[in-house]
Amino acid sequence: MHSTKVFCIMISHLLIAPIGFISENTEMIFLNGYVGYDTPYNNAYDICKVDSALQFIGCNYWIDMAPTDLNYRSTIVVIDDGLCVDQWKDLESGKFGFGVDIVKYLTPKDHIGTFEVITYGEYGRDNLNGITNIDLNCQEEKDHGFAVISALATIVPYIKVIFVNSAETLDKPDGFLIHINNHPWKWIKDNVARYDIDIITASVSTGYEASEEVKNTIAEIHNKGVFMVTAIGNKGIYEGNNFPQEHQYFYTVGSVDHEDRAAWAPSWEICRSWFYCKPTYYYYVNGNSWKGHHTGEAPVSTFGSSYGSGTASHAEALDFVMPGHGIPALSYKEGKWRDSMGTSLSAPYLAAAAVIAVYAYNLGYKARNGYEVDPNPSLVYDLLKDASHSIMGGWHYRFGWGHVNLLELYNEAYMKGYNTVVAWGWF
Repeated sequence: MHSTKVFCIMISHLLIAPIGFISENTEMIFLNGYVGYDTPYNNAYDICKVDSALQFIGCNYWIDMAPTDLNYRSTIVVIDDGLCVDQWKDLESGKFGFGVDIVKYLTPKDHIGTFEVITYGEYGRDNLNGITNIDLNCQEEKDHGFAVISALATIVPYIKVIFVNSAETLDKPDGFLIHINNHPWKWIKDNVARYDIDIITASVSTGYEASEEVKNTIAEIHNKGVFMVTAIGNKGIYEGNNFPQEHQYFYTVGSVDHEDRAAWAPSWEICRSWFYCKPTYYYYVNGNSWKGHHTGEAPVSTFGSSYGSGTASHAEALDFVMPGHGIPALSYKEGKWRDSMGTSLSAPYLAAAAVIAVYAYNLGYKARNGYEVDPNPSLVYDLLKDASHSIMGGWHYRFGWGHVNLLELYNEAYMKGYNTVVAWGWF
């Protein structure tokens, strides 16, 4: 297995597109291509406690251990389509029952995807006076980035976020062309220590390879201790040969069905496309539904997710899976939580798990040695791997190491930090 990775992504026929849901009638991939019912949730804490997808990964036990001072000992970079002013304000105000602190928002200067970085925001709640949607290069009809952050915040509420606005097309870039524009990567590299950046997650895909300059800068970011994850996509076949999925320091995340919606489809049809994964009459007459019927059979299916091939190397295939089907995400346009689908949402779940690993390791290390030290990316990967579960009993090209149990991860990371003893003496 390659030794490090980071980001979340989704692929379409355009340059860069969010990895969300697949519509039957178009090649475009987008968040609300197919969603299920409205959810009854009012806040992220409720979701973590009672939603079956979040219980599947142990969030209901982890959430009581989340820091009351909101200090996770890390900041996470989210790379996605742009946020608008109202979205930003509502993220920081907790309007929809969850919140994050946008400490920096990076977007291209002069609104051109290959130009330099301009930043907005600071620690704490930003009033954004005088800042417009034009300044942020956002498009009001889009809320993919907002939904990705809502998934992240169900596990690590009020985490500090640096948001990088990525473009969706080459011809009319409304954000950074992240495969060729080195400016945002260089900004991240230069500010790792200042903002305590430990994790990057991206729910986009370029459809191209990155430039050598971008690849080299990402390697430097990794060498500064940053763990990176990316969604692999939703096509049901190997899709890891685009940027950032193909980069050696980006760990790819697929989705696993925490219910049993694909249990009755022929094995060769499972995950080929969203068409084969829809609920059918059979599900309804047998008491199953789009949401709420958890049987424990789910791990047999990478339902609707891309995955590796039987001949792909570990470095070219999946690293982990997390829930991605019938999971709660917030639709900003509709102003409600919806049962949703997509590896775009699986990726922030894994990124949140990485935050927990950093946080718990720091707590354990400080309890033993009196001060904090972040785990390096390789150790974070090992901690995630050790807390993962799969019916395959080991790494598999369709499941990676499996899905992470957050309570086990917290306990193991804490003990790993605690058992790391500093050797004092003269050298």
